[in-house]
Amino acid sequence: MLIFVKMLSITSDKIQGCIKMSFYCDLVYNTGSDEFKQITINCSHEGMLIKEIGRLLDHKVYYMAIRHDGRTILSLRKENKNDVIIPKFREWLDKRQEHQIYELIQKFNQLDIGYNLNHEGIGFLSREEEERALRIAKEMNLEHLLKPDEEVY
Repeated sequence: MLIFVKMLSITSDKIQGCIKMSFYCDLVYNTGSDEFKQITINCSHEGMLIKEIGRLLDHKVYYMAIRHDGRTILSLRKENKNDVIIPKFREWLDKRQEHQIYELIQKFNQLDIGYNLNHEGIGFLSREEEERALRIAKEMNLEHLLKPDEEVY
């Protein structure tokens, strides 16, 4: 049986005179009998959406699509009954985060922000540099990639 899922459109909330777009994810899952249900996760922050998806994603998920600003940025569907979406989602997430970190580093280089990059993540040369970097990441909606340390400078 082939099931077509209607793609939900992005809506925007007007907040204090500006339009704030949300991240959406549709998950279609099998309830155990040949019945499929659809849920939509709506978050204003991509990091929050990723956490919610991780919590709900299991072997029963048949289809998922993540959309932002009216664009589908990921769409996965089970190829067969035994296929599992989780590893495909994790692979996509790793690639996406690598790309986002690259974008963030390019911006830091443009703005001459001092940082160190190693296998543990991005470190900053001073508290001021870290605060500046966090502001920039927030403007780019990538603050979930930077987790401030409690280190003493």
